[in-house]
Amino acid sequence: MKRKSLRTLVCALLASLALTTFAFADSGPKPLLIVRVKDAPQEPYYLDLLAEGNWDASEGNSRLKQSTVITNSDGSETTVPLNEDLLALLLDNIPAGWHACTAQGTFGAPIFSHLFSRGTDASGNALHRFGYVGVPSTYRIILVTESGKVWVSDILNRRVLQSSVTVNWSDDTSAVTVSVPSTIPGYLLQFVATLVPTFLIEGALLLLFRYSWKKNWEAFLLVNVLTQAF
Repeated sequence: MKRKSLRTLVCALLASLALTTFAFADSGPKPLLIVRVKDAPQEPYYLDLLAEGNWDASEGNSRLKQSTVITNSDGSETTVPLNEDLLALLLDNIPAGWHACTAQGTFGAPIFSHLFSRGTDASGNALHRFGYVGVPSTYRIILVTESGKVWVSDILNRRVLQSSVTVNWSDDTSAVTVSVPSTIPGYLLQFVATLVPTFLIEGALLLLFRYSWKKNWEAFLLVNVLTQAF
């Protein structure tokens, strides 16, 4: 009787965990693309992601504001006004069939991002973060400077949930390149992050219902690895 009650309790806890996970699904990992700019322009510039499709304000969602309040590392706040000249230059140079995710907006899910750099990494590269579920899988990068330089990348593809690319800037825009790191580490991290919780929950159920671990561990392992990998 005690064993049956314990089994019922564990089932209830697992069901509660599953429902909680479903209810708070939005708290899980989100798409993230970090664009690093090596040797960034020594003048004001804007950088944005371009996604496929011409912009239609009647169907899209715009989050662009006339000014942005950012929180500094010391807790103070700074108001960054929108540079209308840089914005106009960026908008004027969007290729046909594309739209700017920050300067114009997105269709459907939003992106949290800024046109200006938010700090640097340990190597001094300027950082631009594009996060949340609206980050496109297929994209281009556009960078415009106050002196009128314009650069648009070739088409790039985001192959893992969270990734980064580096723009190797040059004042000669024809010499600008993009470095894309190997996706293998990202794939492995993403694979492990989804596989481990599945192992824990399904392994508990396997033991709870008295299935023989010795007889079933190979099938259990194979099925979970295949389903997570593909």
